[in-house]
Amino acid sequence: KYTVLIVGDSFTYGSWADDSGVWPTLLQQMDMQLNVLNLAVRGYGTEMAIMLDMHIDEYNPDLVIIAFISDNLYRSTLRFRDYWKPRYVLDKNNLVRNGTPVPELPLGAAQVQSYLKVYSLLNKSRFLGLALNVYTELANKFSSQPTNEERKLNQLIFEKMVNMAKQYDTEILLLYLPVGIELVNGEFTQNGECFLSDFVSSHSVMGLNPRHHFLEKKQAY
Repeated sequence: KYTVLIVGDSFTYGSWADDSGVWPTLLQQMDMQLNVLNLAVRGYGTEMAIMLDMHIDEYNPDLVIIAFISDNLYRSTLRFRDYWKPRYVLDKNNLVRNGTPVPELPLGAAQVQSYLKVYSLLNKSRFLGLALNVYTELANKFSSQPTNEERKLNQLIFEKMVNMAKQYDTEILLLYLPVGIELVNGEFTQNGECFLSDFVSSHSVMGLNPRHHFLEKKQAY
């Protein structure tokens, strides 16, 4: 079979969704000659490069899909988001991996369980989705552009994933996932969308941004 290895965050992992409705599962169902492996992790940013580094040799895929949202570029600078994570940092324009072993989360099991119950209730009420949409639009209007260091960090991380794929003679596809307000407002532009366009044009790799399909669907209604 044609093996497709996918790395990404919760939008690809399928947090709070049934496995049957997650897009890698739907991709698998479209063509049974595919062997789709979903290695996305909830809360990950461009730490997904670490996941790819850990497993590309094991599965030796024919295609690697790097699925990312705009917020992943910012997450790559964080040591903690939902939990402690390994990450890459810049050291004189070189990538260095740190944060391992990850620290223990300073919460007891009962506290974690309580947190998850509240989070689940908010998610079911659609409150979180609404709040995130509002936050995203406001942040885009008032926040500054990514710093040069943040832009350089992400460029090197994506270059690392591209080079890993080349070492295994594997095709690679950068997939940008529009979320929230991006799905309904054609005037709204996120940093991640610009990053995809710039990276693909300067590195001769395949890129896919399905945003216009969502916008066309909205107009149809």
